[in-house]
Amino acid sequence: GTRPAPGGITWKHDPLHMTAGPYPYRLDLAAQFWQRITCPVLIVDGAQSRLNLPIDERARRRALFKHQRYAIVDDAGHALQRHQPDAAARLILEHAPSL
Repeated sequence: GTRPAPGGITWKHDPLHMTAGPYPYRLDLAAQFWQRITCPVLIVDGAQSRLNLPIDERARRRALFKHQRYAIVDDAGHALQRHQPDAAARLILEHAPSL
């Protein structure tokens, strides 16, 4: 969500989001779900994200989505909506009509 800030709004942040979840991440299970998604999907990486996987692995995972569009946002890390909010908003608004 958002909250009021000088000159507009800013993103809210939940510190719990920075902790480990109760279950390990299972790529095999995620892949089963991803392959069943039929709506257009926007996949965005921050160019400076430290969470980026090798290029070939990222491409393999993206290919699991039937209708995906991929973008990279410069000068952004993993939380690109905080680092480059205008670029994130532009990508979302460009993608929305395809839904």
